[in-house]
Amino acid sequence: RFTLGGAYLSTINLPDDGSNFIFYPFGFDVAADGTLWVTQPNNGNVIHATSTGALIASYFVGGIPEDVAIAPGGIAYVGNPG
Repeated sequence: RFTLGGAYLSTINLPDDGSNFIFYPFGFDVAADGTLWVTQPNNGNVIHATSTGALIASYFVGGIPEDVAIAPGGIAYVGNPG
């Protein structure tokens, strides 16, 4: 976490994706309510987490999800090449 001016505030620890691969976390978005949506390309999930990193829900989307975007109204769009 950083301020708008770029000053470091804290580290957000996300739920483990069950692997040691280097590309987690990969693509993410911050929803209007301040929660985080993060792809887990190593296990095919997209997670929804609080602003402190606590897991709200995990959604299996399969393949290798690389990006997630939250549209107005809360719809999640996942970029998944696999």
